[in-house]
This record gives sequence, C-alpha cells and structure tokens, in this order.
Amino acid sequence: MGRGTVLIAALQSEVLRRFPEHQIYLRSNDRVRLLRIGTRVQLTAVAAAALIAGWVGVATINTIADLSGLTADAVAEKEAELTRMSARVAALKADVGDLRGDVAISAEALEKRQMFLASLLTGKASTRKLAAMMPASMPDLQEM
Repeated sequence: MGRGTVLIAALQSEVLRRFPEHQIYLRSNDRVRLLRIGTRVQLTAVAAAALIAGWVGVATINTIADLSGLTADAVAEKEAELTRMSARVAALKADVGDLRGDVAISAEALEKRQMFLASLLTGKASTRKLAAMMPASMPDLQEM
C-alpha cells in the first residue's frame, strides 16, 4: 500500500467514527417508522452549514465595511484631510504666536503712553523725562 492509500483509509475511518449512521425510530398511532441518517447525508449537511456560515460571515464583514466607509480610497482621503488639517493647525499656532508678540509690544507701548499722560497731567516729571517718555509717533513740540 502506498502512502496516499493509507492516508485515505485513515481519513475514511475518522469520518465514519465522527459521523456514524444514525437510526431514529418515530412512533405515533401504533405505527413505527425508521429514519436513517447516513454518513454521506451528515457530511453534506455539515458542508452546507459551513458554506452558509462562511457566506454570512463574508457578507456581514462586507456590509460593515461598506457602511463604515473603510475602503482604501476612503481611508486615503481621510488621511489626506487629516494632513491638511494638521498643516492648518500648525499655521494657526504660528499666527497665535505672532499675535502674542504683537500684543506684548502694543501693551508695552500703551503702558509707556499711560505713564507719559500721567506724568503730563500731574506735572511731577521733568521736561527731559517727559521728552524721553514721549512716543515716537507724536510730533515734535518745536513744530507746534
């Protein structure tokens, strides 16, 4: 006997051991019926059940993938959108940093103007100190 023949014989004996012929006796109204379910019928039923279960699984996965939009094109599109959004966030952060610097400069200039106006109104500062505190955008007093 060849190796293939031994393998087939072992497979047949295992199938017969796992799927033996079943005899079911049905009794009703003093009648007895015999229902035989052979190995071939059992194997056909198991194969059909496995085929249906596999089909249901694949169909379910495809339906879920279609509903959630997890196709390769959709994923690539979402990644591109995410990249654009990240670039926009980085640009906005740079703008915020620039604005903070501008605000600090404006606050410093405003503080100097306030000190100048307070000194001007109280008359407590000397003319030289007042001239030093005068903002650069104000016209010279000599031109007036």
